Amino acid sequence: MAWRAPFIFTGKGEFVTCSPQKDSELFYAVLGGLGQFGIITRARIVLGPAKKRLNGYVYFIVISRLLALTKKL
Repeated sequence: MAWRAPFIFTGKGEFVTCSPQKDSELFYAVLGGLGQFGIITRARIVLGPAKKRLNGYVYFIVISRLLALTKKL
């Protein structure tokens, strides 16, 4: 997944669009700034191909059972 052109609400109350090519300093500051440079309200992202088989479901079942067991303790 790659970020492309996030729509940012800045601390000055402005909506700004930036990218690695346009206003790159703000683009990278927002991605790593934990909300200090602006809030991403919308974003265009490029998705990659998904695996044919996902393993997340198995982990969800295991974790949910572990949580159920800890509640009983």
